[in-house]
Amino acid sequence: MSIIYTMLKVISVVITAAAMMFFYPNDAETHSVKDKENISLNFSVLSDAHIEGNNPETYKNFTKILYDVKNTDTKNDALVMLGDNTMNGQHIESIFFYGLEKVIAPADKIINVMGNHDTGNGNDVYDECLSKFIGYNNAFFDADIDEPYFYDIVNGYYFITLGSEEDGVDYCHMSLTQYEWLEDLLNEAAGQGKPVFVFNHHPYYLIDCEKSVSTLLNSYDDIFYFYGHTHWPINNYDTFTDHGNYVSVNLPRCTDILTEDGDETDDYSGVGLQVEVYEDEVVLRMRNFYDGGWLEEYERTYSLAE
Repeated sequence: MSIIYTMLKVISVVITAAAMMFFYPNDAETHSVKDKENISLNFSVLSDAHIEGNNPETYKNFTKILYDVKNTDTKNDALVMLGDNTMNGQHIESIFFYGLEKVIAPADKIINVMGNHDTGNGNDVYDECLSKFIGYNNAFFDADIDEPYFYDIVNGYYFITLGSEEDGVDYCHMSLTQYEWLEDLLNEAAGQGKPVFVFNHHPYYLIDCEKSVSTLLNSYDDIFYFYGHTHWPINNYDTFTDHGNYVSVNLPRCTDILTEDGDETDDYSGVGLQVEVYEDEVVLRMRNFYDGGWLEEYERTYSLAE
């Protein structure tokens, strides 16, 4: 299996590199973090790229977004994609999605979360699509994963990725095994005295599990939970939610163009998040990665527990 995906990686890089002659970056100036001297972790979060086999517009939009993620004068430690990276979990879609990430190399570490569209969107092809998800991530980014859930340590900070273990659309189906794995990791990470970052395609309220994941997250200080799936544009009501000890952040579809009333416009295309971690605070900065520019109204700063 690894040989097949190694071959697909070569094919993907060649095809993607050729296609990129027709895809261009935006004209934005190089961007920077707020405090270059004191930052300890810097990473980007985007969701719902929905790279679609017969829709080259999604390739073009995603290319421009990745170029802007990379267009920084401060090292970008990681890019996290929150799932529904492809529309149907097809090889042609994965070839372009992973190929663009590989060729553009927008950050030191690439982490891809699995979404319901990546596993067939309820069409009874979960096992086949999960195998593709694992195969592509392991071949392209040496991820060494064997489940839809896994973790990484980036600059000493825990990045915990959750994933559904069953076919479906509306819910992340989490086994008790995954829940206990998460609990053990949070116990381990909490002792480090640093914020912990948890990623899932589905919202915290759409996790189907015997035990409450939201209650578990709220048992620890300085937990940040990022999710997509909803395609809701950013706003001051649903995007950031303070649960007490943890904060959840909902990211819109990054390759879509939507306003709050559903009419098409250029206002929200390419919206994602830049996360800056300092000694005593975490700064969340919304950015339009398609056009290039900060959405300052949606910047949030959270003080860390002492």
